[in-house]
Amino acid sequence: ALQLAKEALHIAQAHHYRAGEATAHKRIGQMHRTLGNTLTSLLAYQSALTCFRQLGDQREEAIVLGNIGNIFNDQKDFPLARKYLYQALRINLTLGETVNAVQQYNGIGFAYEEEKQLDSALFYYQQAEANATRIQAPEKRQTWLARTWNNIGSLFNTQHIPDSAAHYWKKSLTTFQDLGEGYENEMADPLNNLGFLEMESGNARIAIDSIFLPGLAIARNAEAPHLIHDLLDNLSRAHEQLQQFDSAIHYRNEFLVLQDTLFNQDKTQALTDAETRYEVKEKDAKNALLQSEGQQKTIIILAISIIALLLMGIAGLFIYIQRRRLRTQQELSRRKQQEDAQRIVELVQNQELRALESLLEGQEQERNRVATELHDGLGSLLATVKLYFNQLDGIPPAQAPALQKADHLLDEACQEVRRYSHDLAGLPVVQFGLLSAVRDLASSISGAGKLQVRVYAHQMDERLPLPIERATYKVIQELLTNVIKHADATQATIQLSRHEDHLNIILEDNGKGMDTQRQNPAAGLGLRSIKARMETLGGEFTLDSNPGHGTTALIDIPLHETRHD
Repeated sequence: ALQLAKEALHIAQAHHYRAGEATAHKRIGQMHRTLGNTLTSLLAYQSALTCFRQLGDQREEAIVLGNIGNIFNDQKDFPLARKYLYQALRINLTLGETVNAVQQYNGIGFAYEEEKQLDSALFYYQQAEANATRIQAPEKRQTWLARTWNNIGSLFNTQHIPDSAAHYWKKSLTTFQDLGEGYENEMADPLNNLGFLEMESGNARIAIDSIFLPGLAIARNAEAPHLIHDLLDNLSRAHEQLQQFDSAIHYRNEFLVLQDTLFNQDKTQALTDAETRYEVKEKDAKNALLQSEGQQKTIIILAISIIALLLMGIAGLFIYIQRRRLRTQQELSRRKQQEDAQRIVELVQNQELRALESLLEGQEQERNRVATELHDGLGSLLATVKLYFNQLDGIPPAQAPALQKADHLLDEACQEVRRYSHDLAGLPVVQFGLLSAVRDLASSISGAGKLQVRVYAHQMDERLPLPIERATYKVIQELLTNVIKHADATQATIQLSRHEDHLNIILEDNGKGMDTQRQNPAAGLGLRSIKARMETLGGEFTLDSNPGHGTTALIDIPLHETRHD
């Protein structure tokens, strides 16, 4: 298969068939990964990634990014794995490729779990579970839910929460059993996990009767030797725990016989593969010899043909040169027109971007001006009124309650002016940092009782550059405003994660969502301002929404390439 893929690559390159070249590189990467050639596989995948990006095929680009991320997970380079998996996730959410997005959520969760960052791992596993429920195809939906539940069960087992682990493993196992034929091997993981959990709890009898023996029957019926091998090993250990040594020896002997059989099969397969490779090489050598003999005959025929065609070629050469010169001139003219049109489009886009940036800058200046006037002007005036008000005396007792009420309202007015001026000036971000400001914003919104906002943070202990914090806070504020106004949501979560030189933000709600195929989500002024802020920061903004399933906003901001002075 690898040889055929390489031949396909040579043919595609010879004919400048870029799509075929990309697919061949992808296939070669998959085969080398199966063979355990990690470095060669990564090089092939990188070549495929370059081709797909040049072709503008985002779907295939996301698939290759996900495969590279999985390789780095296998190599235990988890920060690099998350980097590629997150890029794949962003593309798949944009394209609506829910199944692939669920795979990436699980991969990111696995990377966090292996690094013992269990809260982050649980968050991404839960995102995988939530997105798996949106998969339209019933069989795929149940398959990915079962796989995700198995991962969540393993996570709870790592946290030493056996009841929760057993709950999710049972859900996974039951779902695979309902899916029926073809999913026997998928049952192996939750089945063995539940059995081990029972044995660790001292319930070897339950493990044998309820798990291992039914599992062995299923495995034998499906003719799955590797699953039978694992279950025989477990049965032997369980009977040994019960001190039923005759049964333990019986299953151990059957286990050893099957182990020898599988070893011999693997050895036979390896010999067969070696013989196949030898036969292929021998056949290639014979083909090369026959090709050499055929080439001698072909040379004689070609010599005669060339002499016959030479005279005709000289006659047609002049016509060909003239036509080619004309086509070259036409092509140069066409390219110049395209370049001029492209420059015009770029100028228009740059002008629109500068206009939006000017609008945002003007809004910031106007907010600061209004905040200053509120604080220094109206705030000082109210303070003066309060001072004179407190000097009043000799008020009749009948008017004392009204005076107290007026004094209370005057205090509230002073506090409101102070709060408005601080909000407009963005002082919480300046004084306390992005994370504290976002948590304060979430607390204020949740206090109203209509929308509960939760904030999760990872590696956000250090302050970010102030321009990034101010712009990011405004973006989150604008997104939450849209949720309050339009989503009819009751819950929202904000995930802030700092990964080396990037800041990732995920804001998700359980509202009514929107149909992004029919409705342009960037049509509103609020989202246009968010897009403009992201352009200024050099970041990316993605919005994923479906009617009835809420909305997810993803933000990726580089921390070393911003265009602020």
